[in-house]
Amino acid sequence: MRKYRQRIHYTEADKNMMWDRWRKGDSLESIAQLFDRTHGSVARILRRTGEIRPPKRTRSRQTLSLAEREEISRGVVASRSLRSIAASLNRAPSTVCPDWVVVSIYEPSQWSTISCSASSCFTSGPTSCTSP
Repeated sequence: MRKYRQRIHYTEADKNMMWDRWRKGDSLESIAQLFDRTHGSVARILRRTGEIRPPKRTRSRQTLSLAEREEISRGVVASRSLRSIAASLNRAPSTVCPDWVVVSIYEPSQWSTISCSASSCFTSGPTSCTSP
């Protein structure tokens, strides 16, 4: 019976080392020896992107930062409107709306906003939320 090696999950540092070595011209065998693996496990990592190093992952500029999410939370607790919170962050109300609804649900002082529909975030006038 053939004994298989335990599966290894390469860290980002490991993958970066693989890409650096591959770019220098090292063979798959020599790269694999560094990890005590066969060349197939290294080839699998490199083949995923057509043997071209993938670009570094970055978050979209549209994604709210942690500081902006905290500001939304503070605004909800202070009973500020969605539009005033969005204006203070220099963001569109539609960007702030999903976080505003989530924070409203979990803040006990704001439970009355649970009955507001998500579409109320996009209306131009004040919303008419009712207590559950």
